Amino acid sequence: MDLQGYLEALRLLPRTNTDKPIEAFPNPFIKDAQQASIAIVLVSLGCMYSVHNLIAPNMTAIANLFHFNAYERDAYVGGELTMCFYFPGVFGALIAGLMSGVIERRLLLATLAFLTGVACLFTARVGTFNQLLTARAVSGFGIGGCLPVVYSLVGDWYPARKRSSATAFVTAASGAGVFIGQCLSTLVGSADWRLPFFIIAVPCMAAGGAIWYLMEEPARGAQEDGVETLSLYQSVGLHYSPAY
Repeated sequence: MDLQGYLEALRLLPRTNTDKPIEAFPNPFIKDAQQASIAIVLVSLGCMYSVHNLIAPNMTAIANLFHFNAYERDAYVGGELTMCFYFPGVFGALIAGLMSGVIERRLLLATLAFLTGVACLFTARVGTFNQLLTARAVSGFGIGGCLPVVYSLVGDWYPARKRSSATAFVTAASGAGVFIGQCLSTLVGSADWRLPFFIIAVPCMAAGGAIWYLMEEPARGAQEDGVETLSLYQSVGLHYSPAY
């Protein structure tokens, strides 16, 4: 064992190569699987967030369906329906954030994506305003709950020095989803306001299946400093024995 490696493991000297962290057991297949899992999560997040603005461009068409006047359109469709979408999202974020530390996050995120897709289908088939409120509330719950789970996965996929750039991709994916949904609702919804919900429901449910069958969940705490330190010990042939 060389002295420099020993001192680097004890963090008495900086690492020899700071651009390429030392990995105890490098495996290119694990790296490819991780990148594929990240791509699946980002695409799924974009699909779910595309549900956000499907109502806004077609408020008048929805108001005509329920025989609302201009005031009722703004009060019910623009106000009450919006509140019933965002308010359940707050509870969804809190519940999913707590559950992500208890159950398998892959199952949780797949369930939320599939639930959002089913809610979109139900939205496209509503016959009363109360049914529309219920469908949008379920959609808001699913979308609100997905973000804490994704951030939890990002924390275990990336080390601390890379998490800021990784969260930027999460924000970009959600913003792109909102933009695509707005464009789709404007272009396709002019013919029928229900059609965008049918279109978005398919990729949302497909995303749920892809998350469950194709995504690999990272180990909890895999990128924490303690794990990185243990990898350094193993890379120089040392054995770490915790003191109790």
